[in-house]
Amino acid sequence: MVCKGGDDLLAALQTGNYQPQAVKLAEILKPNGGIRKLGIPTVTDRIIQQAIAQVLSRYTNNNFLITATVFALTAALTKR
Repeated sequence: MVCKGGDDLLAALQTGNYQPQAVKLAEILKPNGGIRKLGIPTVTDRIIQQAIAQVLSRYTNNNFLITATVFALTAALTKR
């Protein structure tokens, strides 16, 4: 998918000059009568956030898998 201004966005990200846009503020009524403020990012900012999360999750998921495996093996060996 090609979007208008995509080249400019990519250049800004690569050079570190990208500035996120202001979030839209929405208020949600809570069951107890209070109000919860919710910040909604722009579509562009949300896409960038998701792309970063996908890249970082590759590393965190692998580290979690290794840690969980070592923990399970250690627990199994100590029960013997």
